Amino acid sequence: MIRNLFFIFAISLLCGCSTHEPISFKPVLGVDIELGSSFDTLDFADNEVLIYKKNKLLGSIKRVQNTDGSLTSIQALRNGFKEAEKGTNKPEPLNVKDGCFGFVVHTDNFSTIFIASEKEPSSWSEISVRKSDYSSVVSSLK
Repeated sequence: MIRNLFFIFAISLLCGCSTHEPISFKPVLGVDIELGSSFDTLDFADNEVLIYKKNKLLGSIKRVQNTDGSLTSIQALRNGFKEAEKGTNKPEPLNVKDGCFGFVVHTDNFSTIFIASEKEPSSWSEISVRKSDYSSVVSSLK
């Protein structure tokens, strides 16, 4: 009897651990991303959320205010894309849903996604994740 109870408890525990659901973040109106990696700490620093696991930085999500009132956030990001093309780490446009514009810049260890939405013309988001997590994060963009 005790053996059966232990077996049921162990199976329940394993099933509970294996069903880790991704956490959804909404960095700007009209944009959702999922972070599939588990984390144990969120550090809120001004307008940025730093994501850690066991004191190791997994990534960050930051909102950036559009300071040029004559441009929408999408127009400002398009200009930023052109400027980033002049740098050493070349940007790549992202295939995002209608009403959004985004691009990514890869460095040695991290990938930073810049994304804006028509639904939020006054700000855009910078989402920086470890390169190993990039493909799952970018595929979750909704």
